[in-house]
Amino acid sequence: MHREIHRRQAGAKIDGVLIQKYLPKGTELLIGCKRDPQFGPVLVFGTGGVFTEILNDISLRIPPLSKEEFLNMINETKVGKILAGARGTTAVNFDQLTDYLASFAQLVMGNPSISEIDINPLLAYADGFVALDARVTLG
Repeated sequence: MHREIHRRQAGAKIDGVLIQKYLPKGTELLIGCKRDPQFGPVLVFGTGGVFTEILNDISLRIPPLSKEEFLNMINETKVGKILAGARGTTAVNFDQLTDYLASFAQLVMGNPSISEIDINPLLAYADGFVALDARVTLG
């Protein structure tokens, strides 16, 4: 690779190489939480990725939540229908997704120094989830 780069661009300086695992396309989700001064932590779930703000497909809850409440939160969104296996796609494991959301909510409730946190996108697959980007604000 270095030879090819130098062949095409003599004198090119290469400081390093980044190798990343290829991930197939998954359903992009957003999970997040913002600590409200009046209500405490407010959990958000919905469509993630580059169209989060455009689609505005989210559901909000104040934790703690039961498994049924997490399922309701998911099913209120359009992306919830996609996750269920819309138009021939393979459904995700909803038990695993609700466990993921419960762990996320527990993380926020157990750490009062977190004022905001989000994972966007969280890629959803039939066999699991992969967080591609996360942001945490303390204070």
